[in-house]
Amino acid sequence: EMPIDGKVYFIERQKQLGAWTKDEKRTMIVLLLFITYLFTYRWHSMDMVYGFVIAPLLLYLPILQVGQKEDLMTVNFPMVVFVAGCLSIGSVASYLGIPQVISDVALPYLEGQGNVFYFGFVYWFIVIFNMVMTPMALMTAFGIPLTQIAMDMGMATPFPVLFTINCACYNLFLPYEAVLVAAFCSFGNTKLSLFVKVFVTKMIISFAWILIIMVPYW
Repeated sequence: EMPIDGKVYFIERQKQLGAWTKDEKRTMIVLLLFITYLFTYRWHSMDMVYGFVIAPLLLYLPILQVGQKEDLMTVNFPMVVFVAGCLSIGSVASYLGIPQVISDVALPYLEGQGNVFYFGFVYWFIVIFNMVMTPMALMTAFGIPLTQIAMDMGMATPFPVLFTINCACYNLFLPYEAVLVAAFCSFGNTKLSLFVKVFVTKMIISFAWILIIMVPYW
């Protein structure tokens, strides 16, 4: 509705926030401790996950009392369970030995084939499986076996394969295949037909780029 001077607008909005509250100061102290814990990992060698668990816990201790029990009532637990489920798909598949089975079946057909053929196989393998698995699950389940096949075929480094996997994970047929894309499309501002047209075009261009530019350059 009116032009905004970034700096002036920021200063005015900051003034409207008023002075720091006690809870904000205590939260900042916990955040600084948390960041310090993460950046000193090389010296204390403790798992980073402890920081993500302990930092929120500190806010609920009586000495700080930033977090209240009412806050826990507003947590979207179904989303937490959903995310955990998405992340565990790959782990479950690995535990069941599915990636190894795929590796054992695919390797005889890939022996003697060149890099171009293999990268094409990896790309479309991930694109197709992304219709039934999440990108994170795909990376967890198939990152190791597909990379191992590449190394067995004589490739000197796994990075081109890992890049191809990551690239294929976000070349989609439909919005539901990636959570962030699905969330964006759920607002109803994009027609499904337009989405398919744009993303399938992107998929083909990405595939051509990998085979025509990436592989020869590498």
